[in-house]
Amino acid sequence: MKVTFDSNVWEKLVCEFPEYPTIKEKIVSRVISPYLCEISISLESIRKSVRREFFPNYNPAFILTRNPRPDGSIDLTVQMGPNNETHPGLSRILLGKLLKARDIGFRVLPMTNFLTVRSPEIPKDMQAAIESTDAYWIYADRLRKCSEFIESMSCGSHDYKIVKRSQPLADPKNFSRALAEWVDGDALSAHYAFNCDVFCTNDRGGGAGSGSIFHPNNLPKLKEHFGILVLSPDELSSAVMDESDK
Repeated sequence: MKVTFDSNVWEKLVCEFPEYPTIKEKIVSRVISPYLCEISISLESIRKSVRREFFPNYNPAFILTRNPRPDGSIDLTVQMGPNNETHPGLSRILLGKLLKARDIGFRVLPMTNFLTVRSPEIPKDMQAAIESTDAYWIYADRLRKCSEFIESMSCGSHDYKIVKRSQPLADPKNFSRALAEWVDGDALSAHYAFNCDVFCTNDRGGGAGSGSIFHPNNLPKLKEHFGILVLSPDELSSAVMDESDK
């Protein structure tokens, strides 16, 4: 069973005495193949108090290469990509938890946001394997379709795109909330794109209301269109226990 874990769950699994011991036991015994999302680690790790300053001032990396030709002309090559060196860095505590997650088999589902900053501290050997370039573009297309559907529900990146363009910028609390909803939407989309079986979270959209994809009114639509099954840790614990009894 491939399970994608939200940060509000996986961080409680990797300690010596986990909050959900049944789930950790199933991970260690390889009954559950565990996954995290790169976008969650990369963006949620940026402190809420600095998000409004960081993202509007963030610029992707541009590399201009000049290649002289024999006829005296010059070929110019422009490369663009995420400027990961500007990432504020993972906290010591979060990095420690991430390394513990690696030790028990967690893998990281990649972001496909072309120019968005990534955390350079995520170990390379944690990246989920996508076997070919063609398979990667299939993954990226599936992620895009799911993300766009979530946005069409006024969830996911919907509010972030609005507050990013607003003048003046939204207050830090609303900016941070909008970014968190974008992360939630793309985490679910990466989960779908990689064909995982269960998305495990403690989030039920209480704080953000109907603007959260995890709101009880929204999850049934997501399941109907993409077959995404969202379970709480308690529900997942019961499911894997029932499966072991068969």
